[in-house]
Amino acid sequence: MWLGARLVEERERACDEEVVAFGSDRQVYAESILKVCEFCLGSPLPCVSGVTGADLKKRMVHIMNDRILHNLGLARKLLLTVAAALAIALPVTFGLFNATPSRAEEQTETPTPSTPIYSSVSIKPSAIANGDNRTKMMISIMDGSFVANGVTLERLIQLAYHVQAAQISGPHDFLNKTKFDIEAKLDPSFVAAMHQQVSNGKNFDDQTMLKSLLANRFKLVTHSEAQTLPAYDLVIDENGAKLQPSANEPRMMHLGRGELTASGAPLELLAAQLSARLSHPVVDKTGLKGNYAFNLHWTPDPSEEENLKQSGELVAPEPAADSNGPSLLTALQEQLGLKLQPQAEPVQVLVIDHAEQPSEN
Repeated sequence: MWLGARLVEERERACDEEVVAFGSDRQVYAESILKVCEFCLGSPLPCVSGVTGADLKKRMVHIMNDRILHNLGLARKLLLTVAAALAIALPVTFGLFNATPSRAEEQTETPTPSTPIYSSVSIKPSAIANGDNRTKMMISIMDGSFVANGVTLERLIQLAYHVQAAQISGPHDFLNKTKFDIEAKLDPSFVAAMHQQVSNGKNFDDQTMLKSLLANRFKLVTHSEAQTLPAYDLVIDENGAKLQPSANEPRMMHLGRGELTASGAPLELLAAQLSARLSHPVVDKTGLKGNYAFNLHWTPDPSEEENLKQSGELVAPEPAADSNGPSLLTALQEQLGLKLQPQAEPVQVLVIDHAEQPSEN
């Protein structure tokens, strides 16, 4: 496993240096890599050569050093630094870092912003069959493009409202009936507002973007109400937490079969990922604030993988996890000093009042 990862890393480094050696503009090449920043709803695909392969953070550091970028001025280096941070942070930020599985947005209808969000939108039925769980979304903050492939209406709602499937009350058969391919171009004014958000140290406004799409093209109307649902409380084990503070690291996460690795991550993110695997809301009740780095490894059971398939999180086959490894609950306790306690929790549920299939264009 180590040798394979090392070969991928060396392949990417050789590719970067060869492209530069042939006279390609360094800034254009570096930015073209950063534009291929996909939020894959599940594990990254190792077969996507040169994109997901090794460690994106390490690759960006290599590209940003003086030997690679000696022709770039300070302003361009700063631009690429910001772009690199976005490329590393966006896959996690988009629909993950603001996820709060115990709380739906309390509103009766998705408001349409006063300023336009999209200059163009194309929605078509996807060629990806319903039995195929490949699902991906990508947003480029640099050119304002938004692309989704094989995504259901329910999945869009989950991301827009930061809820899990168990927190959506509505016609699930209808919401999952059709998979869509979406290509949209964000309005330049909204892209500029997103840039301003990021420059001010805030996460970009993915919710407004998705809610506008749902309201205008799917005619979605919702309201929220409190319901008592089976849930889990994420709490600190009796022996204490085993978490490493990670206040100054960029927010990143790697998801794999039986693997969850993160840095610069709040525990709400961990709770959201546990919720997807357990098909029940997981509420962070650790009382721990701030961001942490953690590595969690376990042997997934069949029910967990079925939950991921149903939610669209499992997108492609991966090498099997160690069959002799601990269960998820045991790994949480032994590796992170945390545990899950079954509870009946009052949870805000998102009720679907109205939704339509969009017309093709």
